[in-house]
Amino acid sequence: MSSSLQAFYQSACVQDLLYTIQQLSQSLTQQMSRPLRLMVLCGPQTLLIEEYQLKAHLPPSVEILQGFGLAAWSLPIDRLNHAITLAERPNVILAATQDTMRIRGSKRTLIDVQRTGANIHEVASADEAFHLAVAHPDQQVVYFAVGFEDYAALTAQTIQSAAAQSIDNFSVYCNHTSIIPALKAVLDSPILMVDGFIGAADIPQVTGLQPYEFLADSYHKPIVIAENSPLAILQAIVILLRQRLERRNGVETQTTFNQTGDSTKMQAMMEVLEPRDFYEWRGMGSIDYSGLKLRTEYEQFDADIVFDLPKLKIADPHSAQCWAILSGVKKPCECKVFGASCNSELPMGTFMTSPNGACALAHAAVLNPSPSLCAR
Repeated sequence: MSSSLQAFYQSACVQDLLYTIQQLSQSLTQQMSRPLRLMVLCGPQTLLIEEYQLKAHLPPSVEILQGFGLAAWSLPIDRLNHAITLAERPNVILAATQDTMRIRGSKRTLIDVQRTGANIHEVASADEAFHLAVAHPDQQVVYFAVGFEDYAALTAQTIQSAAAQSIDNFSVYCNHTSIIPALKAVLDSPILMVDGFIGAADIPQVTGLQPYEFLADSYHKPIVIAENSPLAILQAIVILLRQRLERRNGVETQTTFNQTGDSTKMQAMMEVLEPRDFYEWRGMGSIDYSGLKLRTEYEQFDADIVFDLPKLKIADPHSAQCWAILSGVKKPCECKVFGASCNSELPMGTFMTSPNGACALAHAAVLNPSPSLCAR
């Protein structure tokens, strides 16, 4: 363990939280015949849990399941192939975020294509891509838009700016997704084995807390919205354990923010974007109304239309058991395609596409002599 991790775990605050978790979990074992399973929904917290090795410091009666992670992990193969096709067109600059650069399509990643000479710029946001278009009026700049509601709202605002300034060399290849329909799909799964959720504050800062209330009201599952820090995640676990012990199911927050959301960003998102009837999540199949697309009023900025992208779809790899991994029914190495058809070199499912995905971490543990996630 590094010196920074040692300092973290030796701090009085962390020691107190871990002790509290231990005590609460012991009390909870009198109510439950199995471990309590908590799902961490979003990517930044997923990465922190691995970086700080939080799972190893929790009692066996508390299990942390990896949620959807970063939105880029679930990009359908055909949508990645289309992005690669766009990048290879003459007079096109493809602007893509770091999260999407290493996700593989049928055969290649955007990094692979960039190395062959394609004009691909790594950007942090839609606004940065928009400024590329302003700076290169002789080039068509396409923003490869990926992310949940927090990123979708920023993309919508950028499209509004492009419309207001009559910029005609900027378009968006929209692959934004909504966390709420995806979360509902998890809850409707007959194999669900999740007792509570931890969500990052990024999305509720835009949407507010109201969209999450169905968790408690309809499904009787608690959720805690927390900051993106290891300390906040531990605090969220304490809150969830207390809810469970008190037989409550509520929407609580570990951090302070405007719980009604950002009306300006929500208005922009509703004006510019609308749900797709169907959207494929890699290895999970189609989740109704979980994808977002540009409304017809803004189709001049829709790369699907501007470049007349083919409608041919690649069948979702249903042999990958991503739903079972997501729901906690199977561990990564129990998936029937783990390591064979689905591995770090040729990722098939959501959790193998990134080195930080649960399956990729398990595969790395198999390839290198270290404890496997199957042993956890």
